Amino acid sequence: ISQVFNKFKSLSRMFFTLNLEHEIVLHPQYLGQEIRYMLEKRLHEEVEGICHGIHGYVITVFRVVSIGEGRILPSSGSVLFRVKYRALMLRPMLNEVVDAIVTTVTPDYVRAEVGPLEIGIFRDNIPDMTYDGSTQPPSFVGTNSMSRLTVGMPVRARLIGVKMKTTNITAVGTLAGDFLGFGPADDFS
Repeated sequence: ISQVFNKFKSLSRMFFTLNLEHEIVLHPQYLGQEIRYMLEKRLHEEVEGICHGIHGYVITVFRVVSIGEGRILPSSGSVLFRVKYRALMLRPMLNEVVDAIVTTVTPDYVRAEVGPLEIGIFRDNIPDMTYDGSTQPPSFVGTNSMSRLTVGMPVRARLIGVKMKTTNITAVGTLAGDFLGFGPADDFS
């Protein structure tokens, strides 16, 4: 696991690890020999892909640090556990260069995703291309009509705006600049 983190750490400042806590409620039917497995499974289901405000998105849970003693909830008989864990986080930084996948193309912008992060790339930040709504799916077409930017394509964008909220993070990107743009996935490896 540390090798994976060191790879991310050397590639980018927007990936880091963080110790966090989460409360999990388990129904009495899960209170048996498999309790640790159930708690870890629920932890992954409940926190991965979730935004933690200024800390960013939880990409994955590396390990469970500790599981507190359960507290019985009188109203239901369920048990509440406080779980401490270490997670890989994604917090985008201004001017960071990211590889993303295009998910939406409209006349005004292209939306791309890096995991749970959505990036809006407005028409003014897509150089030498115009919108073509006559094709299915819609796309931006290069001035030479040979290049086409459409849904499912990989793009390399620079983040020129990042807005952090408590439940999500949105970003604005640009394809204008050296080594930015789109093409086959092999071009970005």
